[in-house]
Amino acid sequence: KLKGFISIKNKNYAVVNYLEKDGIINIESVGGINTFLLPEGVLITEINPIEEYVKLLNNDEIFVLKLTNN
Repeated sequence: KLKGFISIKNKNYAVVNYLEKDGIINIESVGGINTFLLPEGVLITEINPIEEYVKLLNNDEIFVLKLTNN
């Protein structure tokens, strides 16, 4: 679940919850490699805090997570 965004020195981060754990991911995050906050093998392709979404790549398929109010 996408919970919010943080931008520091022109670098964007997404605040997420995955498997009941909260944390921050960035464009370099890869599930199972350098983060436990994404499913194994999932890559971040875009973090867009202005339009409030994150694009994920999994097995050549793109998924979009949008910020929700819940």
